[in-house]
Amino acid sequence: MKQLMFAVAAVAAGAAMAVESNIVGYDTVTVDADDLRYISSAGLRVILRLRKSEPSLSVINAGTETYSIFKMTGLEKKLSTEREKARKARRDQVVRAISGGDYAAAERVISEMLVEKPNGATPLNLRAMMEARQGKFREAERTLDQAIMSNPRSYHAYYNMADLIIKMNPSGKIAAKRYYDTGRAMGGPVDEKLEAALK
Repeated sequence: MKQLMFAVAAVAAGAAMAVESNIVGYDTVTVDADDLRYISSAGLRVILRLRKSEPSLSVINAGTETYSIFKMTGLEKKLSTEREKARKARRDQVVRAISGGDYAAAERVISEMLVEKPNGATPLNLRAMMEARQGKFREAERTLDQAIMSNPRSYHAYYNMADLIIKMNPSGKIAAKRYYDTGRAMGGPVDEKLEAALK
């Protein structure tokens, strides 16, 4: 398996065409953004072209500024970034801990996530899931309110609130449906299980 790792700082330094022409015939391509403080539009174009020709392209060591540029340009959705893989692994770790009843371990990871991103929608949704699992419905409701306020365009907290309302009060379907409909308006997919519970 042929692997290639190159520093993206070279791309930003004006060597975009040279870098691009030399990346041919590799099984995996890794972009190391460790020294990157600025990325030119030419550098972004190279990464976009590479992503089309190299589906295995991944980016490692992207700092906060670099990651925010990738996010602003929509590249972070196309690239397999080390940060996104780590975020997903932590989310999965919390879900496993909650499912196994290890709430202390789940809370530790959630707290770490909230230190990194105060009022982050993902850790708040996870905390609400844990609180609901423990029967702490009012706490879960407050946590979901906080998640909605911190990220009102994300459908997850609306769906979770609809589910929570049904658990707290099975006759509260009108309020639950309002949350579900708002989540759908924010781009949420059809949730057949939730729709069935709302009937």
